[in-house]
Amino acid sequence: GDFFSDTIKVTRGIVSANRGMGDDTGQFQMDAAVQAGSSGGPIYDENANIVGVVVAQLDKAKVARAIGSMPENVNFGIKASTVRQFLTSSGLPSKWSERSEGMSTKQLAKIAEKQTLMVVCHR
Repeated sequence: GDFFSDTIKVTRGIVSANRGMGDDTGQFQMDAAVQAGSSGGPIYDENANIVGVVVAQLDKAKVARAIGSMPENVNFGIKASTVRQFLTSSGLPSKWSERSEGMSTKQLAKIAEKQTLMVVCHR
């Protein structure tokens, strides 16, 4: 059976580095929880601006074998500016948000529900 529900999931976290794996400047590192199926999901700031898209988890087992300790909460997002460049080069419209007030996680979840949909691919 399925381990996770197919409803939207919202968690809090911080950006821990302005670069991603291998010092990739198009990504950032964050400590927000990422699960299987999170890839492609939006990453919001406290003002409901999309600041990135979930792209990867660090392979904990691989890193533990390499350095001898288990890393915690090391996940990565593609920066919104990188996503916007992709959209523009693909001829797809995008716009920056005008929101500026801080929001609760519950308020952000309501916005995310309106802006997010699940895409499931079967082989």
